[in-house]
Amino acid sequence: MVEDFRRRFWISLALTVPILALSPMIQAFLGLGEALRFPGDLWVLWALSSVVFFYGGWPFLKGIAEE
Repeated sequence: MVEDFRRRFWISLALTVPILALSPMIQAFLGLGEALRFPGDLWVLWALSSVVFFYGGWPFLKGIAEE
């Protein structure tokens, strides 16, 4: 159980780094402007964020459904 949470944490953390790098708000905060923007970047953000939400939060989502 603990090992599962640890694995989910580290994988989610690794996927969070590109999410933050591609985030327009973080880019504006760091003064990067349009440096990392490309066509379809918001779709990539959506996909990565969905993976983090569902993979990292699966034990909690499953627990909510069972309540």
